[in-house]
Amino acid sequence: MRTILALTILLTLTKCSLADPAADAAAAIAIAKAKGDAPDPARSNRPAWHASYQAAWREAQKSGKPILLMATGPGCSNCVLLERELNADAELAASFERVKFDAENPAHAAWMTERGVTAIPTLFVVDAKTNRVLTATVGFKPAAELRQLFRQWVTP
Repeated sequence: MRTILALTILLTLTKCSLADPAADAAAAIAIAKAKGDAPDPARSNRPAWHASYQAAWREAQKSGKPILLMATGPGCSNCVLLERELNADAELAASFERVKFDAENPAHAAWMTERGVTAIPTLFVVDAKTNRVLTATVGFKPAAELRQLFRQWVTP
């Protein structure tokens, strides 16, 4: 059974390409399932990602929470894994108004250039009152490390 599972993962991974984000996400999900880390239906009640920065900002004005902005992009397997970490951790999910920016979207280019985004994934914590970046981190990090890094904003 493990051999079949490993072969399935290998075949899934070889079909992935940076030009095909759906295949890359499918590969990340296949790996997670193989490791016994399949999506948990109990996690579906976590706060959703906002559709736009404006929506996250409006909600942050009401909630008083900072904004967690994730710079991501198609074909980024570390982005998929980081998003999974952020979705799976109840404290992280509930502590921020969350939004994603696609690094390849021209509408987001100016914001990311101004803040020096050179790699994805990059996470920003943004003060909702001043619209100022409070901190940023680049690359995949497990939820426990993110909770420590963002401890002053995470509410248990």
